[in-house]
Amino acid sequence: MIKSDEQIKSDWEHLENDNVEKACEYLRRYEGDIEDYVAEIVASLCNVAVDKMLSDTSVAYLAQARWLYWYALRYMTNETYDKIAERTMRKTPYRFTPNGIGQSINKMSAMIVNEPIWTKRWIILKRIIKLRDTVVKEKSEMETVTMKIIAPKGVKVELKNE
Repeated sequence: MIKSDEQIKSDWEHLENDNVEKACEYLRRYEGDIEDYVAEIVASLCNVAVDKMLSDTSVAYLAQARWLYWYALRYMTNETYDKIAERTMRKTPYRFTPNGIGQSINKMSAMIVNEPIWTKRWIILKRIIKLRDTVVKEKSEMETVTMKIIAPKGVKVELKNE
């Protein structure tokens, strides 16, 4: 279940309102922005619609665009195929298996090496990803949000930077 901003705010009533607004903004950007961002760019590079690219169609040009999408997500996040399948299910009602995603990423990897059109698309996509990473890094260096986490008595809280 995905909580709305208002539900998150009510969970964090003990924080100052300004910090809650910033935290919600950062959480939204981190969770949803990566797959939306990549999907839009890949669809544009491949001249397809995002919803068709993320459907379960076996039409070659749509399936290959989807493979590039997964390849880019893997490149950006270094996540497991399970996590990429999870991310994809947030964007589409279709179910893709982690094994299928892994095979698709491997196929796209070979296509990028062997087929000039996919090499060119990947070079463009990779440059856009690096530009985005640079902008996000610069923004994160400029803005800092401090959050105080209050856990119930007896609950140990560990934060991980993933």
